[in-house]
Amino acid sequence: MTQRSIVLDIETTGLYVNEGHRITEIGLIELIDDKPTGKTLHFYLNPERDIPEFITNLTGLTEEFLSDKPLFVEVAQEVRDFIADSPIIITCRHDEKTGYTLDIAFLSHEFEAAGITDAIPETQWINIRKWSEEMFGHDEAKLDKILDRYQIDRTERDENGHGALLDADLLAKAYPKVLADYTQFKAAQPRSKPGASRPPKL
Repeated sequence: MTQRSIVLDIETTGLYVNEGHRITEIGLIELIDDKPTGKTLHFYLNPERDIPEFITNLTGLTEEFLSDKPLFVEVAQEVRDFIADSPIIITCRHDEKTGYTLDIAFLSHEFEAAGITDAIPETQWINIRKWSEEMFGHDEAKLDKILDRYQIDRTERDENGHGALLDADLLAKAYPKVLADYTQFKAAQPRSKPGASRPPKL
């Protein structure tokens, strides 16, 4: 039986959705049995607000470039349909200040604002950053560190900055390797700690 999953990455105007920040780019990659099928979904989005200079420096996205791009509400249903009920693979920090995982908070907020009523359940999200933090420590869990650990070329990211589809592609390459190591890591422990992350049954 084949298993479909989605690798997802977003870029935003800032860290916190409760401060009015919005999604500027979203990239999704379909996997079947942990391998990309070539089917993707990608949008640049008009956030309907200013973009701080440091975000432009990080992503290359400017207000002028995004001014004629679709609003999230215009693509929300297409994004939701693409995800469907498949597991969503991300690598994103859980923010202690707000108590939420940033990518999940942003997408959930945008869907709600767009009138999408079938919310994505928490159990559908697979955040491999939690796995990386368990195995390697907090400072070694960032995407660049994971790419280096598994010798995945990130030259394009270094040269061109962060991008949702690019980062999703890099994560898609890292995911099977992290999953294999995390499965072994958990199996080697005599007993899982209460509340510890567990690899999905894929």
